[in-house]
Amino acid sequence: MANLSLYINTFTEDTGKTGFTTVGADPWLDVQDEPTNYVYTATKKAEIGDWDFDTTAITGTITSVTLYVYGKNAGGVNDSHFIWDGTSWAEYVLSFGTSYSWQSIAVPVLDSWLKINGAELYIEHANNTARSDIDAAYLYVDYVAGGTTYYQNAGQHAMTLAGVLIKKTSKNMGGHAMTIAGSLTTATIFLQAVGSHAMTISGYLATSYIAG
Repeated sequence: MANLSLYINTFTEDTGKTGFTTVGADPWLDVQDEPTNYVYTATKKAEIGDWDFDTTAITGTITSVTLYVYGKNAGGVNDSHFIWDGTSWAEYVLSFGTSYSWQSIAVPVLDSWLKINGAELYIEHANNTARSDIDAAYLYVDYVAGGTTYYQNAGQHAMTLAGVLIKKTSKNMGGHAMTIAGSLTTATIFLQAVGSHAMTISGYLATSYIAG
């Protein structure tokens, strides 16, 4: 499993969203640095947006995406955070205490790298006059790294080996034959490019590794 954080990148003002006050330099939410740069409001249903996030060229299978927001609220009320998925805005509600803290919520609508790279955020204050202060936000992505594709000897079924590039194989170690990169092997010992990541091949746990 791998992960990455995509922080607020730029702010493009939607003039239809009003009621927040900004302090410091645009985009305000790109780093945890209160009281230098942040936004706040005590106005019912006030809105501010839109922010986008850093993008990435990483590929792999997305496991989960989580929105993290650093803020506080004088009354402990719930503010809404809307995420753009390329088609529509999805609402996610976070509740903050009276002191700054990180709060998080899963964002399942961002289920592809295309949607993640196009994600935007805007914030709507609760229908309450308790002041909210927001200082930072980012997306946290868990994913399984893409790896080299190999083929089994039965039916040419593609599989990826934990995102780790296998350079060679050792034969005659174990009893389950399979084809890797066109060569028949019964190996459960692999020479890897780096590290010593365990993996299971045809029911055999590969536990011995030699860096190569």
